[in-house]
Amino acid sequence: MDEKEIGNTNITQEFVCAYLSSVDKINEFKKELEQLINCHSLENESDTPDFILAEFMVDCMLSVNKMVKRRDEWYGDKRWSGIGIIGKPKEGEVGNAPDK
Repeated sequence: MDEKEIGNTNITQEFVCAYLSSVDKINEFKKELEQLINCHSLENESDTPDFILAEFMVDCMLSVNKMVKRRDEWYGDKRWSGIGIIGKPKEGEVGNAPDK
């Protein structure tokens, strides 16, 4: 696997491909969400363009994902280690928080 050192982080080609794939999926979802909001005229009450509402909602989802990852790291649960902004745990990775 090709690796490139950037700062103190090793970036693999696999990570970059997974990240770009996630970005594509997010952008596709955002576009579909924008259309759904528009289809149901949900932007009318706030008088906010549908694309701004869709972007806000996707940003909220990404923020929750980041918060969950940080929380789990804080408590020692490694189920989210090794993933990018959006993704699933790698095969064989499960929560391993210390017993309390």
